[in-house]
Amino acid sequence: MGKIPSLFPELSEVGYKMFDLESRRYIGNKAKLTRWIMNIINEHTGGFSSFFDVFAGTASISKAAIPYADKIIMNDFLSSNNIIYKAFFAEGIYDMGKLYSIIEYYNSINPDSVKDNYFSDNFGDKFF
Repeated sequence: MGKIPSLFPELSEVGYKMFDLESRRYIGNKAKLTRWIMNIINEHTGGFSSFFDVFAGTASISKAAIPYADKIIMNDFLSSNNIIYKAFFAEGIYDMGKLYSIIEYYNSINPDSVKDNYFSDNFGDKFF
């Protein structure tokens, strides 16, 4: 099957760096094992039409299953992961103007001007 299309190709055309699922790093991330996992699944199943990623996490395995499966079900108990799954995998209409303005806003923030807060005090400089 073909290559997975880039998310928001319009952004890459104007020089924005694209965000990959693998950019979200977790301890236990399976991104480096993806090819091996998919080979094992294909070797022992003889192919599949649906795929259930019970501990989806960053969804790197689900992303790798796209060329093989007609239906992919992802599961994770973190709400933030479910939001990411919808953003990367769900079909829908999006407003390019709104995306550009959000990107410009976050790119304009000077990190030195952000005051310390609970998150930075307790979790800053830590691997999540």
